[in-house]
Amino acid sequence: MSVATALRAALVAALAALFLFPGAVPASAGQTPGTYSYWNFTGTTGLSDVVYPLTVEQHPGQQSQVYWSNQVSWANGTGGYAGMQTNGRSDSNLFLFSVWNATETKLGTTGSFCQKFGGEGEGMTCRIWQKWTAGQTYRFHYKAEGSGWWGMTITNATTGASFKLGSIRVGSDLLKPSSQSWVEYYRWSDSRSSCQTEPYSRARFDAPTGNNGTLTAKLGSTSTNACPGFPSGGATSVAAGTGVRHTLGIGNSVMGPITGAASRCLDIVSGNDIAIKTCDGDGSQAWVLSQDGSVRNKNFTCLDVYNRATADGSKVGVWACNGGSNQKWNVLNGTLVNPSSGKCLDTQGGATADGTTLIIRTCSTASTQKWTTPARPAS
Repeated sequence: MSVATALRAALVAALAALFLFPGAVPASAGQTPGTYSYWNFTGTTGLSDVVYPLTVEQHPGQQSQVYWSNQVSWANGTGGYAGMQTNGRSDSNLFLFSVWNATETKLGTTGSFCQKFGGEGEGMTCRIWQKWTAGQTYRFHYKAEGSGWWGMTITNATTGASFKLGSIRVGSDLLKPSSQSWVEYYRWSDSRSSCQTEPYSRARFDAPTGNNGTLTAKLGSTSTNACPGFPSGGATSVAAGTGVRHTLGIGNSVMGPITGAASRCLDIVSGNDIAIKTCDGDGSQAWVLSQDGSVRNKNFTCLDVYNRATADGSKVGVWACNGGSNQKWNVLNGTLVNPSSGKCLDTQGGATADGTTLIIRTCSTASTQKWTTPARPAS
């Protein structure tokens, strides 16, 4: 995650605190949803360690760019955060521990690395590339190590495995007793990003515990950047037991491949041209079924029947998303139907070889009209 993104999250949280969390803030064009939960420990003025349990219940897709994080501040006013991301790659994911204005670090488990960050603020970050599994709980443990040093250890509560991201010198041995957990779709810095482009995700932040488990935080409030016109505003943060469930991209699918004949994937092969290709997990094969009926590639273009044509054999490619009827698609019994023409997405000539282009054709039982699309969770 870029520091610019982290600072935006901090700013949203700070503004929410300033205005006493008035509720959902509508997302505008070019903005994507975010959710925030605010925690408070009572009966203490400072903490020597805190554990934040996090479970991503629904993975938004490996090509997505989503960040789940817990943000803290220390008694000397220094701020930091730790969390995990999807990073637009399928081989691994990133765990991060970052502190603003820090200058000293120590490495953790083999494979960890620490470096400076800059941009809208400066500091140090310790990270590790490691794949995480949806449905498993990860415990992020901030722990004072003396002389102002703080370590970050991640434990998979499901398997018992653990690793250390590293240690960063903060300059204080006590954490403040308030913090926040948040989910951010960090492509929102791209002006093309919107509520329509981002995939569904769902995660649960359980109540943090502090001072060797003797204290449990209470939920103070939540805040949401909502999406006008989406079911439930496109994003919710709802109490779940002692924690909060954050659900975003409601109404959209997760991000993933559209797979058809011969198990080949729908792929942007050049410019605005699409074809079926051997599946490789690349971003050109990553799609989101948006709640508005469009089918959007990770590169922000929409599946499009050229020139609004309706005849059999009309070419299908990708084009800038514009809300046109030629960019609407219904998933019906395994087919993708353009409601404007009533025709189904099909391969040219019914072929299944790599590089075969796409058209619309009168719907039939042809295997080349059958597509497996990314899952669209109900809520």
